[in-house]
Parts: sequence; C-alpha cells; structure tokens
Amino acid sequence: MALLRLIDTDNTEDNEKKDYKRKPIKFYINTNGGALADMYAISDIITNSKTPIYTYCTGKAWSAGAYLLMCGHKRFVSPHASIMIHTLASGTRGKIQEMIEDVQQYDQEQKLLEKYVLSHTKIKQDKLDDIRERKFDWFLTPQECIDLGVVDDWIANEPTEDNKKWIESKDVN
Repeated sequence: MALLRLIDTDNTEDNEKKDYKRKPIKFYINTNGGALADMYAISDIITNSKTPIYTYCTGKAWSAGAYLLMCGHKRFVSPHASIMIHTLASGTRGKIQEMIEDVQQYDQEQKLLEKYVLSHTKIKQDKLDDIRERKFDWFLTPQECIDLGVVDDWIANEPTEDNKKWIESKDVN
C-alpha cells in the first residue's frame, strides 16, 4: 500500500535526520464507499500516522468514503463535492440463532460507527439517531460539511462567486 510506504519512508528519515520535517501526504477521495473493515484499516493508518495526512474530497465521498474524509489531520472539500452518510448496509441468512447473532453484531458495528462520527465531527447524536431510524442517505453540501466539522476548509480556501451561487442553490436548509 503506497500510503504505508510513504509513512515508513518518513519514519526512516525521522530516525536518521535530527531536523527532519514531515511533509503532509495528500489523500484524495472520490468514491462510492466500500467495506467498513477496509475503511477502519485505512482510518487507523491515517489517525496514527506521525506524518500529517490531509484528506481531500473531489467528486464524491459517499458511505465509507465520507468516514475516511473525516479522519484526516486536516480535511478539505471542493465546491462541487458530494458527501453522503448513512447507516450500515447488511444482510443475514441461516438458522434463527445465527441471524440473531448477526443482527447483534451489526448493531454493535453501527454504534461504533456513530461513535466514530461523533468523535470526528460536530454532528450530534440526535441526527445520527434520525438517520438510523428513518434509514436514509444523508447527502451533505460542501458548506454543510464545513459547518458540521466534517471538513475544515475549502480546497481552494474559498469558492468562487459562481461556485457560491451553485452551493447556495443546493442548500436544502
């Protein structure tokens, strides 16, 4: 994995050079999402890295992509980005007891995911409860991401006037 090689290079440089300054790694996200376990594996690398890793959403960060966006040391969004948060998707089959155990495991994973969101953003538990109870995909505008602490800033610091008009037209508040 390229991300691990970059961090390992920095760790080697750090040990060999006294005044070594780590340069941030830019991690660009444009994805429909993916598996929760894979997201946590990457998130753990990012959050535990001594090398600053900045996350950038260009295009879309849906599902697991949104959770990866949240974990950057600094987090940025482009003016036309689309971010989506939702509950876990899963399925089960087998004997009744196996299905009950699967549902209990999914419930534990959902609670862990909600804790993750609460620790990385300003999103409140009541909003996460609403998403879970109504089972909907919550699409956020780039401005909502900034306001809710999903990201810290715009990729270009500030959207252009045309982008501001477009963003305002997408605001559903």
